[in-house]
Amino acid sequence: MCKISVIMPAYNAERWIAQSISSALAQTFGDFELIIVDDGSSDDTHRVVQSFSDKRLRYFHQENRGLPAARNTGLQAAKGYYLAFLDADDLWEPSMLQTCFTFLETHPENDVVRTGYLWIDTDNHPLPGLPYCPPCTEDAFACIALNAIGVMPTTMLKREILSRAGEFDAELRTAEDWDLLLRIAAAGGQFGFIPQRLFRYRIHGKNKTAIYNERIRNDELRPIYKVFGNADVSARYGYLKAKIIARKLVSCCIHAFDHDLISLALEDYTQAATNDCDTLSDLRLYYRTACANVPIGYPPNKENIDFERGQYNLRLLAEHITQMKQLSKKEKRAALGQLHLALGMVHYGVAGDMASARRSFASSLYYNCWNGSAWSWLLRSTLGKNLLDRFRA
Repeated sequence: MCKISVIMPAYNAERWIAQSISSALAQTFGDFELIIVDDGSSDDTHRVVQSFSDKRLRYFHQENRGLPAARNTGLQAAKGYYLAFLDADDLWEPSMLQTCFTFLETHPENDVVRTGYLWIDTDNHPLPGLPYCPPCTEDAFACIALNAIGVMPTTMLKREILSRAGEFDAELRTAEDWDLLLRIAAAGGQFGFIPQRLFRYRIHGKNKTAIYNERIRNDELRPIYKVFGNADVSARYGYLKAKIIARKLVSCCIHAFDHDLISLALEDYTQAATNDCDTLSDLRLYYRTACANVPIGYPPNKENIDFERGQYNLRLLAEHITQMKQLSKKEKRAALGQLHLALGMVHYGVAGDMASARRSFASSLYYNCWNGSAWSWLLRSTLGKNLLDRFRA
């Protein structure tokens, strides 16, 4: 019996899987098995896997049933005390397994440990943006739920925790990682965190995140309703349910705008407001909507932003806000103030259009004159950052 079972699902992964396998086999910690589950690939994935002769590698083939089902096949074959997961297009740093193993061995109260991670491009170069990686060590359920934490290759967990939490939900086509981590936290699992960025998440055109439709949107929401079907979770965290739903709907709204699903985006915005009106103050929603088409892992700039489309989407959203009957006049003004503030920030910081930025900041203050951030940005766009800093000093 080995210490760690590493599970790697693969579907038509011939382009990247050799690098991913090499990344796993190059670990400084050696007592592990690498279980590769070929989920009905139609390319040369099998041939690439067979080119490796390492005895730690175990290969399974099944009819195509989706990533969660492939991971479950790996779980059923696993012999290790600890479980780790690596997808067939991603990479680990050589110290990933050793670092996580040492942490769990020296912190036996924890059932799961997560690490930081970064995004890489198709040539393995780190992207300039860094993903948000909150520790989620205190009140893990609330943190994981509110921040939609779910990147399984950053985690190592004790196999025994799955006897309480269950396996991956094979019905989901997205959010299966988040779903499992929510159930682990709901089952009382304790989480540790290692801030080192030991996992490299590859961004390319065939990532699941490159596809979005109504079914995926519904799957994004299902883990919330599932976990709150647990009476204990509902009793303890019921006060957070509406906020969790609203935050996820904000994320869905952004994705829908990114994929030109305007009706779905406006529906998600309406439902988010219905669940938690404070969500309308989420500046990220309006800023990301304005920064249309910016690829994952890159900060917005003049070259990668479709600002014309972003402004169009914000105009549609502004019109929608004014027509929302469930919002009070004050709530509408607060939302429109944030929308114009975000628009001004993009004019200022991305497009470099100071005149348009000032108009947007002034519009923000028209809707909410008590918005200190809007006043600060208006002064900055009028006086210039250096002069404003000297004035503050």
